[in-house]
Amino acid sequence: MLLNSQTLVAMAGIGHPPRFFSTLEACGARLLNTVPLADHQALSQAQVAGFTAPGQTLIMTEKDAVKCRAFARDNWWYLPV
Repeated sequence: MLLNSQTLVAMAGIGHPPRFFSTLEACGARLLNTVPLADHQALSQAQVAGFTAPGQTLIMTEKDAVKCRAFARDNWWYLPV
């Protein structure tokens, strides 16, 4: 199951990123790392790709996923909040 992955990295560019990370953990996620971003922060492919190493999975808010859809990768997922 994705949320139980030992290689899960979470990012959030919302008003209060820790709330998103807590939501993931409440759903059973074991987060390897968290990346808090500024609300409404612009995102580039290189920046987001740099949040994970090979073999890791990135999970983000749906709001951030919309910003990444043009360059999304197979190991990037989102959770609607």
